[in-house]
Amino acid sequence: MLTRRLVWVAEDDGKIHGVLVAFAAHGYFYPVRLVGHRGGSWAWGLLRRAFSDALGRGQLYYITHVDLDETGTKLARILRRRGGAVGPGAWIGGFIPALMRKPVEQTEAQVG
Repeated sequence: MLTRRLVWVAEDDGKIHGVLVAFAAHGYFYPVRLVGHRGGSWAWGLLRRAFSDALGRGQLYYITHVDLDETGTKLARILRRRGGAVGPGAWIGGFIPALMRKPVEQTEAQVG
């Protein structure tokens, strides 16, 4: 079922930049589709808002399947940098609280 609580829109001054559609099942949060205009920094803000809402509903884990096209590989890179584990095929999953932390490349262990 498509409901407003599982659709997020990135917009600025009434102009839509991107949309994220997800569903929740078996205690997991499943981002299904992320689409939008190229460029800008809307994607991570939209993902962060959606994952924060999922945490608020008690969902601690996420799993998603990414297409192996340009958009999917960008999403996979974002999720991997934030602790997501790549599974067989194009599946990526992880722990939402870890996802909300700094990207892996920016942790003190990597810098120091």
